[in-house]
Amino acid sequence: MLVHLSKVKRSQKDHKMTINLKSGEDVNRLGLNERQIKAINYVAKRVSIGNKEYQELNSVSKRTATLDLTDLVGKGVFRKIGKGKREIRYTLLGRKYPKSIQKKGQEG
Repeated sequence: MLVHLSKVKRSQKDHKMTINLKSGEDVNRLGLNERQIKAINYVAKRVSIGNKEYQELNSVSKRTATLDLTDLVGKGVFRKIGKGKREIRYTLLGRKYPKSIQKKGQEG
């Protein structure tokens, strides 16, 4: 396993979460499955992932991909960017991206 989530810290100043990828204990605490861990590794290398990519990466249905990705957003691991069905992407929360990606993906 490449990615281990250790701590999720919330900065008082900017209210953004930071994920440190180190200790395997918090993978269990967060209840991540192998598919989700695989997706985190994928995003760490490629910046973002879409539902279709998640389906292909893990050989799962659209529903399973949607549930897993939504769970990662809810647990503060991923941030959902974009609008509409085909434009939604998921990125690691707390990772800094170029302004063009941030503007495109910001949700009201």
